[in-house]
Amino acid sequence: MSCGENFFVVVTNIGKIYTWGDNVHIQLGVPSTYLFSRIPLEVTELSGKSIVKVTCGKAHILALTNIGKVYAWGSNGYWQSEPNRRDLKLTPIEVNIPNMKKASDIATIVNCSIAKSSENGFIYLWGDLGLTMKKYVVCEYTNIFDISNAKNAQSPMSMAHDFTNEECNILNDLEAVFNDRSTSDLTIKNRNRSMIYVHKSILKIRCSYFRTLLGYIESTESIINRDIYVYAVYETFFKYLYTGKFDLASVHDLLDLLVLADDVGEKNLEMDCFPVIRKAITVSNVIDLFNLVNKVYEKMLPDKHKEVIEYCFPFFYCA
Repeated sequence: MSCGENFFVVVTNIGKIYTWGDNVHIQLGVPSTYLFSRIPLEVTELSGKSIVKVTCGKAHILALTNIGKVYAWGSNGYWQSEPNRRDLKLTPIEVNIPNMKKASDIATIVNCSIAKSSENGFIYLWGDLGLTMKKYVVCEYTNIFDISNAKNAQSPMSMAHDFTNEECNILNDLEAVFNDRSTSDLTIKNRNRSMIYVHKSILKIRCSYFRTLLGYIESTESIINRDIYVYAVYETFFKYLYTGKFDLASVHDLLDLLVLADDVGEKNLEMDCFPVIRKAITVSNVIDLFNLVNKVYEKMLPDKHKEVIEYCFPFFYCA
């Protein structure tokens, strides 16, 4: 369920959409001349499509299907429903974002629409967010919550107005050079002599901790020893700096990654860790995890261990 300015939208357990309330901007998505509806009206234009999420802006709606399609309707005065055209969207239209085949998530902030690509995790925006976007733009943030926080805090946002194939090639190249010994100028040495090959310039750009650290050490120094965590944790951390993505199966390693991110001030990685940790909790591991967090991580994560503990509570009834 979601609500806009005096109107509401719900999705049923079989994927149907119903709307009611204010219809001045035709945001209810039904062919009607009514300016207000007291009863829920089915958005029949989306019949046959399985809707998994809806979200309301001030006077428009986005809907996401189970196959990653995004639909928009309602007010379009700020190009929030469909860029390049400013007319009202009387019924749902499919959102076609170049370079994005499927969406994994959607959101709205007043007159701005947001979609996250399931292929590469990029966040696309259109509409108005202090800056009017008359076409789809890709944002520097890696998750939708950061955008909302930045907006509420009135933080500056930089956006690339044209996401080109060349930019995609740059990101692919960054991923390709990670742990590449032939181009690396810095080696992270872990226990058992395991090596991670990185680049000083990329670490300085991506992480303020390493920007400071590498400013103090000799420019000719090419090896840094890091032995607190296992190799998988360090490899995942540095790969995240290159790609903005990570993949760890062990809950223990995920907690170590969270501590490491906290130590070096990588807030985006911290935020990305929490939902992954929550998904990794099961009935079979919840008791061990609960004890581990209380005994080991309470001092290491004084501000965050309570949040992890709260994730465990629903599983205790089944354990």
